[in-house]
Amino acid sequence: MSFRKEIKLILNRRNSLDFKKMIIEKGAIEIYPKRKISSLYFDNPKKQIHVDSEEGILPRKKIRIRTYPNDENIRYYLEKKISSPEGKYKSSKKISDTYYNRMIEQGFFDNMYGILKPLLHVEYLREYYKLKNFRITIDEKVNYKIFKKKIFKIDSNSVAEIKFTNKEDEDKIINSFTNKITRFSKYSNGINFMNL
Repeated sequence: MSFRKEIKLILNRRNSLDFKKMIIEKGAIEIYPKRKISSLYFDNPKKQIHVDSEEGILPRKKIRIRTYPNDENIRYYLEKKISSPEGKYKSSKKISDTYYNRMIEQGFFDNMYGILKPLLHVEYLREYYKLKNFRITIDEKVNYKIFKKKIFKIDSNSVAEIKFTNKEDEDKIINSFTNKITRFSKYSNGINFMNL
């Protein structure tokens, strides 16, 4: 298990263009083609995952099923993002269509949060860059949709995530990127955005 650190920046449309220009001028290279990502987040009836995220409780989890809608063959990945005092890490495993359907219909049990059911879809376009020791992703056109409802909203902001493993790199990031650094969760932002 390798722990990683990440710093997030919230960018409006103009900031996003400026940010991309800046990292490319610093030598960033695109490492994957831009692609659409769809995540279905699960929570318990008290929305405890959301509450823990908002309050910064450690340890905590986010649990989602991720897909890449534009892929030729749709695959489902069960992902768990764990935040602990030591850092953050993510597990991801491919699941079958049958298991996916069962999770959608029945929910599933988590040893920390109990019975979880699908609650919120989050979809966006992601760009991938590498700059020295940093991996940078930029997520744009983020939209939120309540599970099994037609209600959705589009966020006008973008989110840049700068990921790294070396603690000494944190000061370099803070000195290099002058945008506002913030705690941010697409899932919790979507819950608030949709007034759930």
